[in-house]
Amino acid sequence: VTMDLDAITFNADADIIADFSAGPVRTAHAWLSGLHFIQFDHWPLRWLYFLAGLSGCTMIATGLLFWMRARTARNGAEPVKVRAIRGLTVGATTGIIAATGAFFIVNRLLPHEASLAGIGRAELEVWVFFLVWIGTFIHAAIREKAAWADQALVIAVFSLLAVLLNWITTGDHPAAAAGRGLWSVAGMDLVLIAAGAAALTAALRLRMTDRTATVGKDRRHAAERIAAE
Repeated sequence: VTMDLDAITFNADADIIADFSAGPVRTAHAWLSGLHFIQFDHWPLRWLYFLAGLSGCTMIATGLLFWMRARTARNGAEPVKVRAIRGLTVGATTGIIAATGAFFIVNRLLPHEASLAGIGRAELEVWVFFLVWIGTFIHAAIREKAAWADQALVIAVFSLLAVLLNWITTGDHPAAAAGRGLWSVAGMDLVLIAAGAAALTAALRLRMTDRTATVGKDRRHAAERIAAE
């Protein structure tokens, strides 16, 4: 597992001219890094690692949501720092997923020899990823609470579009890929379809919740005006 960085350098006469051994802290870091690069041999272990990573992301995201709700309840209104944290949270959760979807889409759309201003195809894909990701932070700052539903809808569209474009450009829709034994391709498409369905469901529920909250707020304001009169 450890990404071993120990190295011994010899000269032409086989004499040792340098001997580097990582210390305990660097060795521990190399072991943690190795977990991110190891090629697990058994597919159940790969899925377990994937699900464990998702659970960690969920823990961080929900922790930030609880933090924001607690600060809002304590202050009676949203302070500037809460709005800033929300923008960062949206961009770091839904935003990075949307950016990944954009990466998949541009990978299917760009010609093999594509280049722009001396930037090759692979670098263009990375540029698209980061530009879309930065855009999600800006969008979250502008749309505030509504950004959750907006970006969830974008994830749904991007996920399903990536599957469709892979089908159009390679002919490998999930059923065809599974029939040819390309389980990694079929699995990837199925995960994208599941993610798109989950994101669409989340977007619709968030929109419904926001609409209900707006109606309730309007009713309270109307009741307050009537009482004041």
